Amino acid sequence: MSDSMFKLQLLARSELALTQIRTRRAVSKSTYIAFSLVLFLLGIGMLNVAGFLALEASFSPANSALIIACANGIGGVIVLLLSQKAGPSENEERMAKEVREMAYRELNEDVNDVKNRLENLAQEVSNIGEDISRATGVLRFLLGLLKK
Repeated sequence: MSDSMFKLQLLARSELALTQIRTRRAVSKSTYIAFSLVLFLLGIGMLNVAGFLALEASFSPANSALIIACANGIGGVIVLLLSQKAGPSENEERMAKEVREMAYRELNEDVNDVKNRLENLAQEVSNIGEDISRATGVLRFLLGLLKK
């Protein structure tokens, strides 16, 4: 297998690894968020009723409802902040990105090398064409002398 094919395979594998890492992270975060929402919705009703009834003895019904709503909001924010840390580590993603960038650089160097070789080949073909043109000119001159 050629070196360029290995680099292309390495590039493809690093892209696949990055996609898998991102997918696992998204699935993990989504799972935590969905689970937290289910628990939140199940518990919020009973918690709200119990809290409201407990606070209603000390505060007005409006103030009791406001306190319960604020507590619900704080709980939701805490769960969402916890979900941000879920999933694969960022070091794993960083390593896959480094491999991808290395493969891109190597492929770019290979492409530039092939480009330079083709330019050199084109120049050599052009030089050969000029040499043949000169040689045919000399041959015509010599044939012209022989004809006389």
